[in-house]
Amino acid sequence: MSFRALAAALALLLALTACGGTPDAAETPVATTSVEQQSAPPSSTSTTATTTLPTTSTTTSTSITSADPAPIEPDPTLLYGNYVRTEPYGDGLELDIHAPEEVGPWPVVVTIHGGGWFVGDRTSMGPLADGLASRKAVVFNATYQTLTLGGTFPGMVDDIACAVQFARNAASEFTTAPDLVTIVGHSAGAHLASLVAYAPGEFGQDCPEGPSISPDAFVGLAGPYDISQLGGLLTPMFGVPPEQDPDLWAAGNPFSWIGGSPDIPTLLLHGDADGVAPIAFSEELAAALAAVGREVTFDVLSGRGHSDANAPRVVGDRITAFLSGLGSP
Repeated sequence: MSFRALAAALALLLALTACGGTPDAAETPVATTSVEQQSAPPSSTSTTATTTLPTTSTTTSTSITSADPAPIEPDPTLLYGNYVRTEPYGDGLELDIHAPEEVGPWPVVVTIHGGGWFVGDRTSMGPLADGLASRKAVVFNATYQTLTLGGTFPGMVDDIACAVQFARNAASEFTTAPDLVTIVGHSAGAHLASLVAYAPGEFGQDCPEGPSISPDAFVGLAGPYDISQLGGLLTPMFGVPPEQDPDLWAAGNPFSWIGGSPDIPTLLLHGDADGVAPIAFSEELAAALAAVGREVTFDVLSGRGHSDANAPRVVGDRITAFLSGLGSP
């Protein structure tokens, strides 16, 4: 790895660690440029975003800088009007449940926070979780053991798989469609959630209620998916540098699993002004999924940065449109 690439990767990791997201509870959607990549004719469960503007250039960039547009300021009047309660799950972990007041055929969502693998907690996804609940989804906003909490690979992915299991088992209290579960991850959480989505059966085998069942769909928000581009900077997560155990590192890279992954619908959202995790990460994942015939929609958030990718006013309607197009599992 060149010095320039190493420095770029270090800048990314530091920025991801510092960026927990500053989402806004405002509900005014912003326009984006939608680019759908699909290798098969659209099915009856279309996942095309609701707003489509003329396509703009999204040139793949391998440079990483610390510059990022100022995030949308949070709404100081934010109230979690759809928060129900907090539940323990897994080994000393908790998740918050957000749901509509009435029971109905609502999709089930598990949200996973970012924080650069090292830090972060579920509060950074709280506004999005509540915003999705206000749009008629049942949301389980989960935490996991980050590196600062003693988490490593694959344990932190196991935690997330167990959150999916918990949500699937508990959802019938809030919805008449408990078997349709979508996992939504932001930043480093998108990377970890993608492993649960694309490698079913590989993680969560020791969950308290039995082996985890994989989600039915995946939404990635500004994720740094191909960890091979980070060099050895995630060595604390794997315990060894990549050259000492390449198989272990490959198991933590979603690109290793795509070829044999189930064809679950995928929605990738990424800002084209993201100076923390460049949009190339999502471009490359979308291309890899399309190349093996997987159903993927790639939606570019025009003019938006890293911390905007989990803001309800930016992505809430797009995620809701995606969920409504899933149909029955």
